[in-house]
Amino acid sequence: MTEASSRSHFESSYETEFDPPRDIDFIFYCRDTWKAVRRLARGARVVIDLGSGGGTLLYNVARCATGVVAGIDFSMSAIRGAARLVPAAGFACGDLLSLPVRDRAADLVLSTMVIEHLDDRAFLKEAWRILKPGGCLVVTSVMKRPWAWYYLKNNSGERVLEATHLREYGSIEEFTALLGQSGFRVARCEASPIRFPVLDPVMRALFRRGGVSSLKGFTSSRAGNLLRKAARVPVPGYYSIEALCVKTA
Repeated sequence: MTEASSRSHFESSYETEFDPPRDIDFIFYCRDTWKAVRRLARGARVVIDLGSGGGTLLYNVARCATGVVAGIDFSMSAIRGAARLVPAAGFACGDLLSLPVRDRAADLVLSTMVIEHLDDRAFLKEAWRILKPGGCLVVTSVMKRPWAWYYLKNNSGERVLEATHLREYGSIEEFTALLGQSGFRVARCEASPIRFPVLDPVMRALFRRGGVSSLKGFTSSRAGNLLRKAARVPVPGYYSIEALCVKTA
């Protein structure tokens, strides 16, 4: 898919999707990454989540942050849902490659599973622009080993974890090299196996067909989160790659 068709896809999915989970384990696979985010958020005056989606990450960040917390997404449907979930946060609808944010506005920039949908270098240039010198970027994406397999394909006919992915990185070294070339010093970077909740396709089908009227609330409840986590299975050859970077002067 192109970036334009990717946006259309996500706008449609947010209008019909069940509520996002609240558990941070659906965002970060490495516990140390979340510990680092909490520590940074407590000391940050401004935290911005790029591609905030349904608001799962900001919901958790807002509970420990002491400063301003904000999210930017291109989907108004996503923003409406996230605003209900995190009323204390501010949200803006905007292009992630031309952010409606002034230079050096943020102490901490977050972005999870977004960069693979966009021009990655242009995206990192914008993240660098809005960060203060010495500010931190926490960014996650998809890493695919040569033997990885999933049933979806993108427009290029490549097997991908999500049909809207423009790319999936081949190694930690490839990802960290990209970050370094974009002006960031990589403080830490880890990869953990991606685990897919096998109940999700069933719940999506039921929700979209109106078969279970209470499903929307259930998916974001504690019981729903626990059930989805218990039903997760590894996707062969796919990893979540999570990097903590510092903006160099």
